[in-house]
Amino acid sequence: MLAPPDAKMFKFRFVVEEHGNVSEDPHGEFGGRNILYQARSMEETAARFAIGAAEARAILKNASAKLLEVRSERPRPLLDDKILAGWNGLMISAFAKGAQILDEPRLADAARAAVNFLRRELWDEDRQILRRRYREGEAAIDGFLEDYAFLTLALLDLYETGFEAGHFHFAVRLAERAIELFEDRERGAFFGAGPSDDLVLRLKDDYDGAEPSGNSAMTLALLRLARMTDRADFRDSAYRTLTAFRAQLKSAGAQVPQMLVAHAMSLAPPLEIVLAGPEDDAAMQQMLASIRRRFLPNGVVMLARDAPHPIPMSGARATAYVCANFACRLPATDVETLEEQLG
Repeated sequence: MLAPPDAKMFKFRFVVEEHGNVSEDPHGEFGGRNILYQARSMEETAARFAIGAAEARAILKNASAKLLEVRSERPRPLLDDKILAGWNGLMISAFAKGAQILDEPRLADAARAAVNFLRRELWDEDRQILRRRYREGEAAIDGFLEDYAFLTLALLDLYETGFEAGHFHFAVRLAERAIELFEDRERGAFFGAGPSDDLVLRLKDDYDGAEPSGNSAMTLALLRLARMTDRADFRDSAYRTLTAFRAQLKSAGAQVPQMLVAHAMSLAPPLEIVLAGPEDDAAMQQMLASIRRRFLPNGVVMLARDAPHPIPMSGARATAYVCANFACRLPATDVETLEEQLG
């Protein structure tokens, strides 16, 4: 039990109310109960009780310890600590894009560490397959379409962040295996799971809900890869999928928003930006910053060494080649020229 003054402070800080603090309870699970949350800052709490912040912090720390001691006598909630390839792919994309936009190396490092873990623990080199989940040292379950799709997009986002060729080549390999394992070549689109004797029916997911569908994500990944590699097989596979979902795109586009993103990219004039020169050069960094300040949903960014066609460098200077609708402009060797071309 807490002493009355300490209890009052605790209730103020965490909004503990006599009849519960849950205002919206659609399933009727929390009637008359309190869900603790830090509603007031430590400074606000200290001011409310006319004491210093350090004293308030000590009182609340002691109160929280007593609460935890009581709580530990009850069964703990189940802990879902599995690591999923697909969900990590979504997270890696977010970190990679955050690193680009915010110029925050810590985000890029976190994304890179996650990719390294997934490749080490969930990629089966012998079978050339991606495993779906990892827990307590065990990788299990052959990956679903969404695992391949989300991780392929993540690798492309991470490649455009740090331009490490290994990420680009791994994305290509995952896309190749996804086509081999999941694509319906006759009718178009991708099955959600690979061939298995345990499955009576293989389904093609087509709903972008809390997360994109595997078909939407894979279509977008293939379109991006087609532009980055100039490979017709990636492009054709993406177009077959868009054709297979033509009816949904026309009649129920709100249900497949990410597929609409892929469809928009398939219709937009291609935009490729190829950078040549020293990656750590100040001019190169200025060019990258200029590119990342813009919203270019239909563009891809590559280093010249990874481009499908040889691209020369303009002398020893950092150079950018902006190619729009299959026509390349004159090489830009300064950020002002690049911004004019992008504008």
